[in-house]
Amino acid sequence: MKLSDLFFNDCIIVGFNRDDARRTLTLTFEAYDTTNPTPEPDTYILECSGVSDDRLVVSSEFQADLNRPYDFHGDDQRANEIYELYRDSTGVIHLSADMISGSFKCESYRLLRLVQVEAVA
Repeated sequence: MKLSDLFFNDCIIVGFNRDDARRTLTLTFEAYDTTNPTPEPDTYILECSGVSDDRLVVSSEFQADLNRPYDFHGDDQRANEIYELYRDSTGVIHLSADMISGSFKCESYRLLRLVQVEAVA
């Protein structure tokens, strides 16, 4: 699966961490995999290393929104919808969401899909 295979429709950002000292950035978000015939959103983690030229603009409500309860089944109180996330040919990652937008360069990245194995109520 590649970043370019993801599609966003009523998907939100679940987590965000930027470590300037280590030059890393981690983004957790919901998305649809266009190569999967099942039209269900999954949760993904984008781990970027060698981050530079950070031009992300974060709203003052972003951290408060991340601290709100999150439910993998969509019954949550978060409002930070993600619209676009892609890497261009120069290695710059572009992000467009309600409370964070802009771009940053990364030397390498890993895209992981989270899988819920078991849930106990």
